[in-house]
Amino acid sequence: MKGLDCIAITDHNTLDGALHLAKISPFKVIVGEEVKTNEGEIVGLFLKKNIPPHMDLANTIEEIRSQGGIVYLPHPHKMDEESIIKNINSIEIIEVYNGRNLKTVYNNYALEVTRKYNKLMAAGSDSHTPFEIGRVYFEMEDFTSPEEFLRNLQGVKEFHYCYSLGNVFLNRVLLNNKIRKKLNKVIMKQNIRAKSRDE
Repeated sequence: MKGLDCIAITDHNTLDGALHLAKISPFKVIVGEEVKTNEGEIVGLFLKKNIPPHMDLANTIEEIRSQGGIVYLPHPHKMDEESIIKNINSIEIIEVYNGRNLKTVYNNYALEVTRKYNKLMAAGSDSHTPFEIGRVYFEMEDFTSPEEFLRNLQGVKEFHYCYSLGNVFLNRVLLNNKIRKKLNKVIMKQNIRAKSRDE
């Protein structure tokens, strides 16, 4: 899987794909969900059951925490700053590098918010196709629990961002959703088989 030994699967409004991959994958999978709230999107990591969409942001965060999950704010430029401020004490991680941000100003804004409120930084490919997996990544010590994940994340000093305009064009313009879904299934199966053979 492009040299990665851990990925977080955070599909929109469902855990189903993450739970399935976690069962069959030879590499570590963090089960998560990107939940649509009435104030924007929030990610829960280390979840056990689906969180319904379209609730208040505060209620969604409360549901994430009730499962022992970690609250992760992706692409903060897409959320009203007032909502961020209102819930900042419950947000543990802010995404400072997003692989789908075409303008550096968005990543710069995320970094500014993270430093302002002294939050942990993370990075994500925001992959919607296999081609995008690993476009943004970071290296950290291994972990066995959400608490250890947070502790080890504090030691991350460097984030790797492999931006490619051609990649973005291919994924967003040339491939329609139906083709993407078929390619996702084929390439994911091939990657898992290859990883299994290597081990």
